[in-house]
Amino acid sequence: MTAGRVLDGLLVRLRSEDPEAVKRAIADLRGLRAPETFERLRHLAFESAEIEAGRAALMALACMGDGRGEEVCMIALRRAGPGRATYAAILGHGLSLKTEEALIAALGDADPEVRLQAAASLSLRGRTSWAARVKGDDGDLKRLSTSASPSLTLALIRALEQASVEAARLLNVKGDERAREGLEAALASPDAALREAAATALGPCGDKRSRAPLKALLGDPVGPVRAAAAGALAHHRRGHWALLIQGDEEDWRRLGESGKPRARHVLLRAAKRGEVSAIAALGALDLEEARGDLRALLRRSAHPVIQAAAAAAMAGWGEVDGVVVLEAAGCVEALSYLTVEEPLAEEAVQALSRIGGPVAAETGRVLLYGEARDLTRALIDEREALFFSPQRRRQIADALRPLRRQRRRGAALLAALGDTDGLLEALVDRDNVLRAVICDALAELGEQSWLPVIRANNGDLRRLAGCDAPERLRLLVVARDQGADLPAEARALLAEAQAGAFSLEAEGASGAISEVTPGSTGTISLDPSE
Repeated sequence: MTAGRVLDGLLVRLRSEDPEAVKRAIADLRGLRAPETFERLRHLAFESAEIEAGRAALMALACMGDGRGEEVCMIALRRAGPGRATYAAILGHGLSLKTEEALIAALGDADPEVRLQAAASLSLRGRTSWAARVKGDDGDLKRLSTSASPSLTLALIRALEQASVEAARLLNVKGDERAREGLEAALASPDAALREAAATALGPCGDKRSRAPLKALLGDPVGPVRAAAAGALAHHRRGHWALLIQGDEEDWRRLGESGKPRARHVLLRAAKRGEVSAIAALGALDLEEARGDLRALLRRSAHPVIQAAAAAAMAGWGEVDGVVVLEAAGCVEALSYLTVEEPLAEEAVQALSRIGGPVAAETGRVLLYGEARDLTRALIDEREALFFSPQRRRQIADALRPLRRQRRRGAALLAALGDTDGLLEALVDRDNVLRAVICDALAELGEQSWLPVIRANNGDLRRLAGCDAPERLRLLVVARDQGADLPAEARALLAEAQAGAFSLEAEGASGAISEVTPGSTGTISLDPSE
């Protein structure tokens, strides 16, 4: 009988439901030297839908004695997925030292079933001490760490590869190349806690090869990770990093103010990731190389926040052509961020007014009606509630100045874009200084009819209620929603509109349409959904 036919018969016997018949088939396969034996068994083990036959094929592979079958099972054991405990069981019948090392490594697996089966397989090989430490619970790693076996590192490294923070803390890296390499690999983990634990563990080793990966971690986005890396470098006679990097929000500032060339690479790594404070610190370094880094970030980065921060940092040492570069490249989003950054805000607004488009218009409305409006309203309400406090009034006046400058920039941008509708709602703003600015801007756009109505004093809302402008009802609703104390004329007009037949079809600055229908009750809303 040919070897091929013998192999076919043995593979049929592997499918038997009789365990003894399967064992005899496996024993016979070990002595078969047909060239295609390995490939046929590998196909049955990994590509067949016959689960029991596949397990028998794996058992046969592990017992072939030439190492190839054991290697296949060891690879399968390391891969993620169900059924890996079966591979640990099969490797218990393996013969080589590599098989034993693979089982010891599996003791650190995240799957408790794999750990238990690996311990059982090691017991079959006479290594019963491991089974006493592996119970399949959260305390396995801690119990394993009490072993004096040098092979323990294998289990801890496997646990480290599966993101075990406890394994990083338990690894003894001194003199162990595998532990050092495993911890260095963990420094790139997406898990911040694991990066921190790995950096801390690498400190005592003092190995010069660990310095570069630890320095790369000095620019980490997570403060405790940066501090751990700086502390670890102190063990490598690099204690100056621990003085500059303490894991808080001031790390970037301290690096920038140090003026040290070695701080530049750390800041640049963080800057490329989008750390605005790190970009500002690059400008504070006052190094020509750092200035070159900022110019490169400005011209090459595709992220508008990074571009804007680079332009602002360049302005800190007198180079104000960042806005020109951004305008030439049409980077409207980066210019939008700069509209609130002194001293480039005015130049950014002018650049946006020349570029135009929906982003520029939205920027103008955000400047005029965004958070600055809410802060202005709160300060004015507080000022009006004060009975007598000159000091607090001066503080409020100081706080209002930058807010007014920002809102004026928004008004100037909308005026330059010819967005009269975007300016209208500001005619009833709580800030009478801004009302005067808006009225003048509308007059320049040909809307002079507002000049006799809005005079930036307490009579504006009364005159608005008495004028014949089609937008008067909508503006009165806006004023009421902002908490203005409406005069009697305005309240009467809104009550009449609510009970009568007024209809407002003008679109507001926010894009909503205010509508009042005959006989409606309740409040007047600018939200079309209401």
